[in-house]
This record gives sequence, structure tokens and C-alpha cells, in this order.
Amino acid sequence: MLSKNKCPECGGELTEPRLFNLMMETYIGVVEGERMKTYLRGEACQNIYLDYENVLKSSRMQIPFGICQIGKASATRSHLVTSYSASVSSSSGILQFFVHPSEMQKWLITGKNTASSGTRHH
Repeated sequence: MLSKNKCPECGGELTEPRLFNLMMETYIGVVEGERMKTYLRGEACQNIYLDYENVLKSSRMQIPFGICQIGKASATRSHLVTSYSASVSSSSGILQFFVHPSEMQKWLITGKNTASSGTRHH
């Protein structure tokens, strides 16, 4: 039997149940106020994390470095009342940038400054 707020395996304390969403919330569109809320599957970046060690070894990369994956996604939207159906297809890119924990703040500031200035570094 499960004791209140105790793990049945180790006896450690458990938190109260909380709501969570397995989908990552994001927005489509560039004009503020006209953007549409959408959701990405949580496993969208999974391959990047699974391939991390392989990429690190095979490309002789050293931290800091980034891994990007680009792919297509499609969905069919249907409206039962109007019998309207549309197929939507989009491309998406996901970038994971890996840094040493001691340099996280420095890279966060660099990323924010780069994004707000609109400049691209090659």
C-alpha cells in the first residue's frame, strides 16, 4: 500500500500531484498579438540529446558547440460542422547549444544580445 507522500521504493517524500503538459507551448507568427499558440511534441529534441556523445566524439567538438536538426511536420485540421478539412505542413529547426555550466550566464547574455540586434555570426 502507498503511504501518503512516500515513495514505495525508497521511502522518499513525494510532492502533491501537479498538472503538467507533455507538449511544449510555442507560438507561430511574427506579429505580436496576431501569433497563434501551438504545441510541439516533447520528444522533438530527443535525438539531439541521444546523439550528443556521438557528435562530440565523431566531430571532435569541444564545448561550447551547438547541434541543430531541421525537419518537416504536417497536420490535418478538420471542422465537423462545416466539413472543412485542411492539411498544414511546416518546416522547423531546433538548436541546442551546449556550454560549460560556469559559462552559462555569459552565453545567455551573448545569445540575447545577438537575437535582439538581429546580427548573424558565422
